Amino acid sequence: KGRYMGLRTKAAIAQGHGERLIVDEIEVRSPLAGEVLVEMKASGLCHTDLSAMEGKFPVRLPAVLGHEGAGIVVECGPGVSGVAPGDAVILNNTAHCGQCLPCLSGKTGYCDSMAMDARAPSPFTWRGESLGRMGPAASFAGHTIIPPDRLTRLGPGIGFDTASLVPCGVMTGVGAVNNVAKVEAGSKVLVFGMGSIGLNVLQ
Repeated sequence: KGRYMGLRTKAAIAQGHGERLIVDEIEVRSPLAGEVLVEMKASGLCHTDLSAMEGKFPVRLPAVLGHEGAGIVVECGPGVSGVAPGDAVILNNTAHCGQCLPCLSGKTGYCDSMAMDARAPSPFTWRGESLGRMGPAASFAGHTIIPPDRLTRLGPGIGFDTASLVPCGVMTGVGAVNNVAKVEAGSKVLVFGMGSIGLNVLQ
């Protein structure tokens, strides 16, 4: 039982479909084996979060939303390697275990461990009840629990506000160009919308 057993933090909570987010205090348990406690410094906003609030994306509400963010590692559970307390990290909902067939074949967006996300128990409690989460990042909370394979250490000089956009906006936009459309030099491309994803398609 770590120093952060029963840590209380603030979170933006989606209460029910069609309802606005509310900011309230929640409780976060200590990280278990193979888990990391991260203090969030910045979170991106994505239309998928709105879709979850509207009931168009399968998330059990009430829940902490947010699936792209950046923060600082506070505590590591037993068996964690690759990150340590004090590390600045990017949080990513997309898994990359590096061992399953999709990962070994280069299709990391279909990592087998993502299928288990919805079954994993939430580390959050709100008003005495278990509080759901959109995915393991749950970046709309002041602190979150996440497996280390969903973390990437940040190099010096990269701001948390910029880094928080990488896990969805940057990855989706750049991935659409390089991995899906396979755009080549000299191609003509039509981009619909200049939000976070569209801007990264353009880049």
